Amino acid sequence: MGAYDRVHDLQEKYDEMYREIQVLSGREVLKKDVYDLCLVPNVQIPHKFKLPDFEKYRGTSCPKDHLTMYVRKMSTYAHDHLALIHYFQDNLTGAALKWYMNLDRAKIQTFNDLREAFVQQYKFNVDMAPDRSDLQAMMQKDNETFKEYAQRWRNIAAQVRPRIEEKEMTKLFLKTLSQFYYEMMVESAARDFSEMVSIGMRLKGRLIKGGVPADNSKKKDHEVSMVKGQPRQQDPQQFNPQKHAPTTTFDPIPIKYAELLPTLLERNWVQIKAPPPIPKKFPARFRADLSCDFHQGAPGHDIEGCYALKNAVQELVEANILSFEEFEP
Repeated sequence: MGAYDRVHDLQEKYDEMYREIQVLSGREVLKKDVYDLCLVPNVQIPHKFKLPDFEKYRGTSCPKDHLTMYVRKMSTYAHDHLALIHYFQDNLTGAALKWYMNLDRAKIQTFNDLREAFVQQYKFNVDMAPDRSDLQAMMQKDNETFKEYAQRWRNIAAQVRPRIEEKEMTKLFLKTLSQFYYEMMVESAARDFSEMVSIGMRLKGRLIKGGVPADNSKKKDHEVSMVKGQPRQQDPQQFNPQKHAPTTTFDPIPIKYAELLPTLLERNWVQIKAPPPIPKKFPARFRADLSCDFHQGAPGHDIEGCYALKNAVQELVEANILSFEEFEP
C-alpha cells in the first residue's frame, strides 16, 4: 500500500472516530441538560403557589420600573431568592426571554445578581428616556383634543427621571400650550395637573389654533332669508360698528344669536374678536362653565349673553343693513 493510500485510510478512521465522539458527547450533554436547563435547579415551589399576572417585558421600556413592578407582585417571596430568579422568566417575552435563557448559572447566585444583569442589559432604555427638554418641545396635534393631548403629555412626563413634582409639571405643561390658552390659564393658579386639565377642558374641548372656530363654518339653509333687501355681493363690504354710536338698548330678535352669527361672518359684517384678557379678580357675573364663540371660545359668558355681539347686531339694524322682517320661525 502506497503512502497516499495509508494517509487516506487514516483520514477515514479519524472521521469515523470523530463522529462517534460527537454522538457520545451529545448523549452526555443531554444527560446534564436535564439538570442544567434550570437556572436555579434547587428551587422549592411553594405549596398552592399561584403566579401573579405580569405585564410582559419586551426590552423596550425602563428595566428599573419593571423590576419594581415584579418585586412588588412577588413581595410574599421577597426573601426567597431562588423563587424570585426562577419566576422572573414568566414576566419576560420576546428578546428579553431569550436573554434570560442564555444566562450563566454560575454568575446568577442571588436575585441581586439577576437584577444587576437585567438593568445592565437594558440600561440603554434608561439612557434614552425622555427629559424635561423633550416635554417642553411637545405640542398638541391638529386632530387631538385638549384631554387627549394632556394624557399623552402626562404619559411622557411619567417616564422622566428623576420624577417631576406636581407643581413643576403644571408649569411645564402650561408652556407647551398655544398663546390663547397660556394667557387664559397662566393666572389660574391650578393646584395640580388634574385641575389644570379641568380648567382647559372648560375653556374649550380643543386647543384653538387661531381664526374662526370650526362651529362657525356650519351654515343653515334658512339663514339666507334672514336679511331683507341685501343681495349677495361678490365683494362684501365690512361693516364697522365703531362708525356708529354705541348702544346699551338691544331690540329683541326672532332668532338666537348663535344661529345669526354664521350669516354675519359669511357676509363679512362682523369679525371674530380676540378673547379679552382674563381678569385677576373675576366679576360676580363671570361663568367659567360658559364660553363665547364670538370671542374665540373665551370663558365667562356664552354667545346669547355677549354684549359685544348684541351691540354689533343692534347697530347693523339701526343702520338699515340688517332686518328680520322676512324671517319665518
